[in-house]
Formats: sequence, C-alpha cells, structure tokens
Amino acid sequence: MYEKLFSEINIGSHLIKNRIIFSGPATGFAKDGQPTTQLTAYYLERAKGGVGLIELEPALVFNKYTMSTWWEFAGRIHAYGVKIIAALEMPHENGYTSEDDVDQDMIESIGIMCNAGLDGISLLLENESALGGNRIKSLLHKAARKCGEDFLIGIHLPCHNTNSGKARTNLLRDLGVDYLVVSNDEGYDKTDMSIPVAKRVNFSESDDCEKLLQNGDVDLVALSEQLVCDPYWPVKTELGKEKEIRRHDCCKEDDNSMSAGRISCMLNPYLGQENRYSENNMTPAARFKNVVIIGGGPAGMQAAITASQRGHCVFLLEKEDELGGRLKSQNLLEAADWFIGEMKRNQVDVRLGLPVTSEHIAVLKPEIVIMAAGDNLSRKTMVSSLHKKGIQVIDINDGGGSIGQAVRCGFNVAIGI
Repeated sequence: MYEKLFSEINIGSHLIKNRIIFSGPATGFAKDGQPTTQLTAYYLERAKGGVGLIELEPALVFNKYTMSTWWEFAGRIHAYGVKIIAALEMPHENGYTSEDDVDQDMIESIGIMCNAGLDGISLLLENESALGGNRIKSLLHKAARKCGEDFLIGIHLPCHNTNSGKARTNLLRDLGVDYLVVSNDEGYDKTDMSIPVAKRVNFSESDDCEKLLQNGDVDLVALSEQLVCDPYWPVKTELGKEKEIRRHDCCKEDDNSMSAGRISCMLNPYLGQENRYSENNMTPAARFKNVVIIGGGPAGMQAAITASQRGHCVFLLEKEDELGGRLKSQNLLEAADWFIGEMKRNQVDVRLGLPVTSEHIAVLKPEIVIMAAGDNLSRKTMVSSLHKKGIQVIDINDGGGSIGQAVRCGFNVAIGI
C-alpha cells in the first residue's frame, strides 16, 4: 500500500531501510548538551518505531569525555537498522579570535562523531547563499578527509531555492554532499538532481507522504512533530494500522513545559518517560483488579486505556450520551475519536447515558474507583459513600489544567494502580 514510503534508498554508501527521516526539535532532555538516559530512551523509541534515519537535535556536545557514551548510544540505535546523523548549526564567530578557530572546533567535534559510530552530519544553513562561500567548502572538505567517504554529509536549506536543480546539483556534488533537506513550503524541482532530496512535511496522513514520493519530486520525507507525538507512526503505517496513530495536528494547545525548555505533546503521555514506559511494552500490574473509571473526558479515557494495557478489567462510566468531554467542547474531534478507538482496541467496557451512583458502581465489584468527572459536591458525596463500602477511590481533578496535563494525570494514576 505504501510501496514507495517503505522502499530502500541509497544515500552515499549507506542503504537506508525506508524513506522516513526523523528530524525533530530540541527536547530539553540533554544535560549541558550531553546525552542522558532520558535523551537516549527518547531517540531509541523513535528507532523502534521504524524510521530509516534519525537526525539528532542540534546543540549536542561531542568531545572526548562523552565519546564512550555516544558510542553506546549509536550502537543501540543501529541495532534497529537505523542510521544516525548529528545536526550542526554553522556557528557565529563571537568569542573566537578567528573563523579558523570556529571551524577547528567543529572539525574536532565531527571527528568525535565519526569515532563514536555516528553515520554522518547534517549542516543547518540559514540560506542558500552560504553554499557558495569558501568557508563551508573548506569545512566539508576537512570533514570528508578526517572521516572518510562513508561518512554522510547532508545539508538543510530552509529558504526557497534560487538555483535550478542542475545548478544546485553541481554545487552540492563539488561540496561532497550526500543528501539535501528542503523546507515544506518550497516548490522544488528535482530535475537533474543526482543526490537524494528530502522534504520536511507537517501533515500526518500516510497517504499524503506516499503521494509526495510517488510524484517523484522528492526521495524522502522528513518528519518532526508527528514522530514526537507518535514514534510508532512508521510501524503503524506499514502494518495498515493508521487509525491507531496519534496525530500531532490534533494537538492545538500550548503547554507550559514548552516554555520551560522541554518538549511536550498533548496526546503523548509517554513523552520524556520512554526510559520507563512504552505503549508497545507496558509493564503488567502486579495484580489484576476490577477498575471503574467515572468520566469520559481526556483524563478518564487515558486512565482507562493505560489501566487496560496493564491487564486490569476496566469499566468506564459516563452520564452523558457521548465521550470526549473537553476534547469535544474544544472541537478536538479527531483526538476524541482516537481515544474512543483506543478504548475499543483495549477492550474497555464503556457505559454511556446512565445515572452514575455509588450503588451502580458497587454492582461492578470494583477494587479501585477513579473519579475523573462530576462537580465538587457530587464527588464528595460519592467518594464518601464508596469509602463506606470499603472501595478505594482515587480522585483526579482535571478541571483546572490543560488537556495535556489531564491526559498525563490519567496516565500516571493508571500506572500507579
């Protein structure tokens, strides 16, 4: 169904297993630019998810003190048949006595990357005019001489091209560049290009990516936010499980964690916790229990999904005739549909449009009740009644936070039972 998207492609001397590049934003998971357990787990999850090539976020530090850590990091990524590239921004000369000092530092870092087992580098350029300068020509020549022909070199161009495809081919070939990444809004003509071209895309639909490749204008797609939201987008697409994909374009709210310098996603509660949790490897509960969840909003639905994945028998009760809560009221209908579909796939017993009382709940013989809906007065009354019946109650108050916080709260509560 997606023959082009999942076909192999040669970049330089390397065979890439499919046409999907992960080129994501800065995570905030590194410590002073150095790899951490959290950073490693984040990229390892995207490798497990089936991408062909990973371009690391910029501003990471490669030196002799971190080389052994990066060597282990690269080895774990390679175990999934994924190539790994370091992204480098051309630095400003502030703080250096000369341009040569800047470039020498970069060459030393590139040498560390090569010795640590990385497959190449990708330079992030501000505009195409930088390609014509002697500085980048010298830098890439030195990098190739230091690391050899097998070390891949890529170029990112964010702006609209001014050269024809053929003119740019000659320029890039002279520079020893192995692949090119162009921006999403660039109307690019690949005519006469002899190196692979990737295009950044911001849509989530697998069909659209396949059509873009089938048209022949580009050779690969570079995904960012979509693989942050769902690292298993490639695997789910290849297996025909598109309905199980969390779509990043459903995330329509800002989150405080982004302003704090850490990446976030409204729909992905695993994000930043990949070293402990994975949707494809959820730790079973020590003892399976009957769990009743009151409320069909984002917190309640996520709690139901996670509790079921951990092996509990889960009932979700909602007094209204439909699920979604704030997702529906904020017109996040596709996100609501995804949650509803996930509950069906995880065999959550959903009961709608019925009065929710302590007596109705007790009939289900729950060991744990998770309260994720109701006004304060009714909650207090119901909690008190359930306690008298000897039932443990966990109260999720998701009314004051963002939807993303509600989703994470539901996830964390279900992990703890």
